[in-house]
Amino acid sequence: MPAAKNNVAPLSFINLVEFHVLNALRRTHRVPMKQIRKAIEYGKQTYNVKHPLAELDLETDGSEVFVRELGFSVNASRGGQIALPQILSEYLHRIERDPQHIPIRFYPLTREASPKVIVINPAVVYGSPVIQGTRITTVMVFERYRGGESLSDIASDYELDIALVEEALRCEMIEQRAA
Repeated sequence: MPAAKNNVAPLSFINLVEFHVLNALRRTHRVPMKQIRKAIEYGKQTYNVKHPLAELDLETDGSEVFVRELGFSVNASRGGQIALPQILSEYLHRIERDPQHIPIRFYPLTREASPKVIVINPAVVYGSPVIQGTRITTVMVFERYRGGESLSDIASDYELDIALVEEALRCEMIEQRAA
């Protein structure tokens, strides 16, 4: 059931990007929530942004959160100390930003070393995950596959490589598990 029908506000695109970065910090890099909270507050106060996890270039060393600024890593978890942490590049490179540094596209991870073939763009199909360069949603591919159609039939109908159909299915299977 859609979130709006349960009197729960739906997530914005910026919220989705924030969740992606928070998930990377917590689950992949095991950064303590206390450090993330400090970094969020530091980002809001120092950079005057509402959504630091989405609007700032963040890095981590696995225990603290840093903001990448002018070639330096500023420790946002410790009030602005300069350091050199490991970059969250696998995650941060999956977010495209406009000239004002606002996220405009997000490529969700479907597996380790995931190619950028599934994209979420609020300007395309209302922000639904689609196959890059198309308006084909991952849900459409998933529903057809779940209905018994073969990968090759789906790929043929949409004039896609089977690998793209497989990535769309991976994306939806992750979504289904998360729901």
